[in-house]
Amino acid sequence: MSEEGILLADEAPITELDELRPLIAEGQERGFLTFGQIEACLEEVEVTKEQLQELHSYLEEQGIDVVVGTPGQVADAIEAWFEATDVDGLNMPFAVSPGDFEDIADMLVPELTKRGRYKNAYAEGTLREKLFGTGRARLAAPHPAAQYRPQVRARAAE
Repeated sequence: MSEEGILLADEAPITELDELRPLIAEGQERGFLTFGQIEACLEEVEVTKEQLQELHSYLEEQGIDVVVGTPGQVADAIEAWFEATDVDGLNMPFAVSPGDFEDIADMLVPELTKRGRYKNAYAEGTLREKLFGTGRARLAAPHPAAQYRPQVRARAAE
């Protein structure tokens, strides 16, 4: 530690820092880390650009994805996951809220839509109709929950 309380990371390989062990374990469990998680973990650590590159290479070797880049680069990584794993959706983590969600909506979604990986329109109908067929937008009258419809309650009060 220096006099200011900042660990000088050049004393050891960055991948051996005690501060990174829990982060690396979490990344191995989840399969990915966000830039925000890495940034928060290294908040008190002085690191060089080369050490960050070393860390990124190490994380990749451990099977931990860290995706940061242009909308095209992030879309490329997502497409690679889709092709390698046959998944058809994913949850996007964030480092900065609400900024990351705005960036995803404004930059990544259009890129994925252009590539045909994101819907540009939704089919007509309610979710219930999509699951159970046309004409089944509401619960059937005999269903116990049907009594909670506003118009049913109004008729019952008359």
